[in-house]
Amino acid sequence: MLELFGANESITPEELVQYKFDMKYSKDSNVHSMSVHQFGSNTLHEDSPHYADQSPLMAIRFIKPVWFDEADIRQHLEREYVPGEEK
Repeated sequence: MLELFGANESITPEELVQYKFDMKYSKDSNVHSMSVHQFGSNTLHEDSPHYADQSPLMAIRFIKPVWFDEADIRQHLEREYVPGEEK
């Protein structure tokens, strides 16, 4: 994880309602990206483990990696399913 804001900076109300995203392209054409959502990725279902899972990162001013390639995604995958089929 990387620090999102300077250590002495205050988070403004406007920043609290933003999605932060940083993307960089390396000379070898690889994409490197970091992000944080002020709440979580499933804000409609309070019983979801992802309802507010990114709030602690926002509170301590850190961003997390975004997984792009299949190997990284599979390494961090919680479950796999086909939409429309039983889960």
